[in-house]
Amino acid sequence: MNQYQSEEKIAAFFEEFPFLASIVKTRKVCGVKVSRVTLDLIKSDGNFYLFDKQGLLVGKTHEDSSKTLQDELMLIDRSSVSYIVKVEHTSPNYGGYSWFQRLIGNYAEAVTVYKPPTDFSLADLPDELAKRARQEVEKEIATA
Repeated sequence: MNQYQSEEKIAAFFEEFPFLASIVKTRKVCGVKVSRVTLDLIKSDGNFYLFDKQGLLVGKTHEDSSKTLQDELMLIDRSSVSYIVKVEHTSPNYGGYSWFQRLIGNYAEAVTVYKPPTDFSLADLPDELAKRARQEVEKEIATA
């Protein structure tokens, strides 16, 4: 999300997902989008916030931590998670981001709201991860 979006679009996004105001300041947001949870996303790290249907925060990870989204999902009641939000820091001036920019507050935030996956349930995550790992091994054996 490199391109800045209009204030109107960002405001409409915050109206649709009011719980976002509890984790980011509207004035700092430069881009918003909605996507679906994938297994690749679950295995990644970063600034993730997990919300239930009522918009209550039920878990989170931080980019400076070694904990992945998968680690956090294994610690909580996955069936209660309705939205996963990823907040990425970007530089408004240079396209990159540094610890110094975060320190002085010179950054913008790109927000992605992830809806539950369509092909599996977060409650079934351990089984799905095991199934996908078996499929990868079988594919590797078949092509060797």
